[in-house]
Amino acid sequence: MTGPRRPSARVPVGLVRAARVGLAAVLLAACGTAPSAAGPAQSSVPPGSARPAAVTHADVQRAVDDLAHLGIETRIRPSDTAPIAPAEGIRSPVRLLRFQVGNLALEQAAGGGTRGVDLDAVTAAAGGGPISQLIAAWAASGKTPASTWAASALRRISPDPARATVFPSLVLLVFVADAQSGSRAIQAPLARLVAASDYCADVSAYLSRALGEIVDARADPPQWLKALIDLYAPQYAADPALLRKTIGAVALLAYATSLARPWAVSLAPDPEAVAYGVEGQDPVEADVNLTVFTGQDTFGSDVADCAALADAQVASIPVKDSAIVWDVSGLDGHAQEASADPQVDGSGAAQLSYTTTSESQDAAANGEPVTTQMSVSAWVDRAEMAALAGVVKSILLGDAAGSPAGSTAKALYLAMESKLNAVMRPSGFALIDVTYHTPKASPSPSQTEASLTGTWDGTWQIDPPYADVAGAFTMELVQKGSSLSGTVAITNTDCSNGTVEGTVNGTSVTFGWVLTPQPVQFTGTVGDDSMSGTWSSLSCSGPSISLTGTWQAQKR
Repeated sequence: MTGPRRPSARVPVGLVRAARVGLAAVLLAACGTAPSAAGPAQSSVPPGSARPAAVTHADVQRAVDDLAHLGIETRIRPSDTAPIAPAEGIRSPVRLLRFQVGNLALEQAAGGGTRGVDLDAVTAAAGGGPISQLIAAWAASGKTPASTWAASALRRISPDPARATVFPSLVLLVFVADAQSGSRAIQAPLARLVAASDYCADVSAYLSRALGEIVDARADPPQWLKALIDLYAPQYAADPALLRKTIGAVALLAYATSLARPWAVSLAPDPEAVAYGVEGQDPVEADVNLTVFTGQDTFGSDVADCAALADAQVASIPVKDSAIVWDVSGLDGHAQEASADPQVDGSGAAQLSYTTTSESQDAAANGEPVTTQMSVSAWVDRAEMAALAGVVKSILLGDAAGSPAGSTAKALYLAMESKLNAVMRPSGFALIDVTYHTPKASPSPSQTEASLTGTWDGTWQIDPPYADVAGAFTMELVQKGSSLSGTVAITNTDCSNGTVEGTVNGTSVTFGWVLTPQPVQFTGTVGDDSMSGTWSSLSCSGPSISLTGTWQAQKR
């Protein structure tokens, strides 16, 4: 089927590459020292915490360059006269310090971020609207270089992004920058923001000023955002103030996360897909493995200059016996927890084991297979995180610099503070495919004998977040026994016409279209002169995107 078309504009590759390699090579560290010819600095991780991941200063530079291609500048210190790499085009009001980029890239490489449901809860607390589906649609649209990068950075773009998509904070910041691409950032030099101040005050002034520019922006949304709003979030079309408030809340969350997550929690299901057990056979058991990643050179010298921030971060690092809060509500009747480690061990690891639900032998042998998703989340509970939240608030609201933030930013932060403090703590999320069987419908005699030979005219539609995309098709089918074959012509797609192969069993029909370049799989039920059901495919124009939808057809 069709999907969002991708532009040919330049897209940064460093962070895209990192999203693909996963935990095998954690991308970045929170580096505050200058690059050294001798290689990465030695880890400053306290004894008993997780082993640091191998990273290099070259990784840091590559990430900084990628963000610069998207209009986001990064500095080592706020008082530097120029960014590490100049931002291309009009500089975004979003800007970062290198230790923030390190924290967020470590989070991304570990598969961390903010779940869509939690993101929507934070924006709602700030008085804004739901945003997870709009960000997912933006990432899948390919309308800008930033959205194309975001699609590669997201591990899964679910049809239900609030429930099953985790948004890395780097993706959130890139969305904010892209959404405000019509807002010119202040072009005055940013050096020496606070005269004769210390580093912590400089950080506070630098970040609170950036947030002020973001939340106070008044430019109209770019055309691509207006189009997506019309499709997925029409409430923003009639209320620009609601959109500004929502984008401001997303920015505040991402900036807070960049300060509060110097380490990352990764949850990895083993295996990634399971099935129900069968009565009379051994139960199906599986695990979810938790690992804490702190990165190399976790606290650089610049961060150490800001004692309140550095002390709070060091205190919050999980060490042996730190408590784990597991949330298994996402198993949702498909499985039950068998056991879970209550604490992190000396290597920064823990495990949850579960057993899937059992089904009858008859259902397993004769039922229709159904695959859905279940989830597990967890966070490491450290009392010091409350102190760290207080430091983050002081920095982002400008109190640490003695120059309080503007009224808009302050009001947003205070409204969302409670939700924000809960969401910005390091946490992990695992999504697991689970398959079970439902009883097959008993066919009536007339339906069993119905012949599908002939011409069928039908329509197809893509599920959210692409529910606006639909088209038509015509199939010429020949049925011989339970086998189907024929040809298909399809409209409103960049896939080509192709052939049809399938089977029919009573009222159940299964067939596939062999299109170019992707196959499309169909399942459904058959009546006398009609049939309907669901389909799945990879996008022809963007094969990294999985699509699902519905279809129906009438016989001529």
